[in-house]
Amino acid sequence: MVLVTIDTLRADHLGAYGYPVATSPFLDELAAASTLFGHAVATAPSTAPSVASLMTGLHRASHGVWSNGGTLPARVTTLAEILRAEGFHTVARIANPLLDTRVGFAQGFDDFAMPPGLSQQPPAILDGAPVVQEVWRLLDTIPAESRLFLWLHFYDPHGPYHPPEAYRRRFDADAYRRPGEPDLPISSGPPGLFLIPPYQAVAGDRSPASYRARYDAEIRYADDHVRAVVHALERHGLWDETLFVLTADHGEALGEHGLYFQHGWFAYGDCTHVPLLVRAPGVVPRGHRVRESVSLLDVAPTILDLVGVAAPDGMEGRTLRPFFAGEAVDRPAFAQSYHGTGSVALRLGTTEYVFRPARAPGSPPPAQDAAILPDEPAHELYDLASDPHETHNLAADRPELLADRQRRVRAWLADQHERGARHVRGGSAEPNAPLDPVVESQLRALGYLD
Repeated sequence: MVLVTIDTLRADHLGAYGYPVATSPFLDELAAASTLFGHAVATAPSTAPSVASLMTGLHRASHGVWSNGGTLPARVTTLAEILRAEGFHTVARIANPLLDTRVGFAQGFDDFAMPPGLSQQPPAILDGAPVVQEVWRLLDTIPAESRLFLWLHFYDPHGPYHPPEAYRRRFDADAYRRPGEPDLPISSGPPGLFLIPPYQAVAGDRSPASYRARYDAEIRYADDHVRAVVHALERHGLWDETLFVLTADHGEALGEHGLYFQHGWFAYGDCTHVPLLVRAPGVVPRGHRVRESVSLLDVAPTILDLVGVAAPDGMEGRTLRPFFAGEAVDRPAFAQSYHGTGSVALRLGTTEYVFRPARAPGSPPPAQDAAILPDEPAHELYDLASDPHETHNLAADRPELLADRQRRVRAWLADQHERGARHVRGGSAEPNAPLDPVVESQLRALGYLD
């Protein structure tokens, strides 16, 4: 069983999701041999809480990882722990220092590491090639009869965008220019709206079009990483019987809502709508596309179901097996941001409701930009079928639908509050483990820490 997660990959920049630029030829082929979920939603627009949800089937209040740098508590049972107890050999290769062994993400893995040879400096910053090399080495050493759970986390296309030159040349920045869009200043302080984050800056380039082209080139590079992984599985005679799941932890804002080349602040679709494809020969239909909304919470129980292992009581996610049989029912998919905004999104059917709470009375505006946290609560409602980029707020036009979505979000927040409080009352809340100074400096340089 192989799980591939690709950092910062938004679904709508893949050909299988309708993107017209050739960023993902191999992933598109893979999608044609898989069931593709057209509306999968990450629980958070940031790595640590999202990956924690992916690996536990729990929302943030239950698994306890509230933000990047948070620790996954030992009290939480992970997918790897369940599979290891069932006799799987569990291995992970992770190209992101945020998912360090010190913060709990190695729970349940027999072999968990960042691959040797990862560079921390541009242009080869956290390049995925060493991950692929590790796959070839691992497959040569793991006994053929082992039941293997292999998790690979690629860092491309997370910023700063430094694709190899051969990939960058394929994407002409002129094709990414938007009418009337000016060059942007590079922030000299905290991230904000209509600014290029300092960790993203490439040689003083201030053109948004240039960064979008670089982002797509990074996706094309990651596409070749996945191709190489599948090729390795084929060469070892494993591919035909491999359950293969591919998704992302979150997306990336490329100028939507005034946010450029970053994530974590808002819960809009640009940062929460992620690819999800499941391939299981003879079990999961090929070329099937699911149009209903689902959550990354559902990945762990689905994997367990497909390998014949019962999901533990308390998992908030549910198996996706009914969708493989055509028994499709929309599921409410919630996402929540952090960085002080606490915005919540609910995706259900073709609509998305986004709630941004107001700044506390008397508190100063955020240092980065007052528009990130409004003076009054903001309620937004979008019809994704006609407005996939969430540009036209229908809240005033659809009062009954807005009221329904507000009710659902209030109930969900109340439930999350109770779950979090229950863990604290039970004495199971754990402080965040201190970050290794080297890891902390890496994360700060990559824009993860304020």
